[in-house]
Amino acid sequence: LLGPPPAELGFHVTDAELLAASRRLVEEFWTMWVRSRHQLLGLRFPDHVDWVVFGLLRTWYTLREVDITTKPGAAAYGLAHLPPRWHPLIRQALARRAAPGPQPWRTRLVTALQAAAFARHMVAECRQTRPKRDGDRAGTAAP
Repeated sequence: LLGPPPAELGFHVTDAELLAASRRLVEEFWTMWVRSRHQLLGLRFPDHVDWVVFGLLRTWYTLREVDITTKPGAAAYGLAHLPPRWHPLIRQALARRAAPGPQPWRTRLVTALQAAAFARHMVAECRQTRPKRDGDRAGTAAP
């Protein structure tokens, strides 16, 4: 990230506020997103897959750790804490981030189906996740 350290921005977001905003994101956005055929059709595009994978991993990380992380940080966290079934999809998203390029249509179709299942799984995970720690996050910019 570019710019001054978050503590210098003058924001103060408590853990409760961060968790509430993340829960709203799951309930008001992601839950509806996975129910939308239009959104799921967008998964035929690799950049949409990556957006979903990283977005849901970052939200899940926040709900568990009461913190904010980068896309690569969320991916590493997912690889460490999610079942191996999801690891290839997460690794693909990381690889495309490092070296974007075209994918064969068949690969895109398989990836889209995996990403749709991943999105449904992660929404369910986010809805049942509780934070691993308590405390206050002084000096954190609002999400």
